[in-house]
Amino acid sequence: TFKEAVAAGKLDPNQNPFFVKSLNTLLGRNAADDFASQFQATVTKDLADSTDPSELEDLYVKQRAEYIENLGETSSDFMLGFNPRTEAHRNNIQQQFNRQTSSRFLQARKDAVGVELRGLLENGLDDGTDPEVIGQALDISIKDQIREGGIDGRTASQLALATIIEEADDRLDLTILDIASLVPGGTPGSNIAATQESQRELRVARERITRKGRCSPSCPRSCVSQTTHGT
Repeated sequence: TFKEAVAAGKLDPNQNPFFVKSLNTLLGRNAADDFASQFQATVTKDLADSTDPSELEDLYVKQRAEYIENLGETSSDFMLGFNPRTEAHRNNIQQQFNRQTSSRFLQARKDAVGVELRGLLENGLDDGTDPEVIGQALDISIKDQIREGGIDGRTASQLALATIIEEADDRLDLTILDIASLVPGGTPGSNIAATQESQRELRVARERITRKGRCSPSCPRSCVSQTTHGT
């Protein structure tokens, strides 16, 4: 037995095969944790703006191979601890990457929708288009974006309202805020200005624009000068 071999001086106590096996497996797990830490740091640095899962997979395969190569010779017991734990870390990092990818994709879609809505609104105002027609154009754009995917009706409506408020702010024109009531909402007969949240945002915007417009009677911003100057 192992105990007898140690007593006879034939084996060192540290040569217990069960101890060695467990130790190597533990070392493999520790190495997996170290690799996962390095891999996560690389993902954060190199794939911060990526939305492509294949880039994560390629990076994982490459960095894992390099890490194992740098370890030198490893035992099967070591890999028994390394492989499963590495895969567990990989799955966790993959899930985190997927969540971040979804978030980045959504933000990109929102940015694109915002740019389109802003362009429609600016062009309509610059051309002197009837506000109802501008509202219809914004509604068509919103519905197209929803069909294209990536955003829902509520998000699109919020973007449209934000666009209207930003444009009114930039032009110091209170009448632009009225366009919100001309953009249909998610239910028949409603509009994007109908919700309590929208009403609050519009009220705050009116107050802000009114304060900003109180400059002098010679202010060229016609809407604000007519409604606020001298008050």
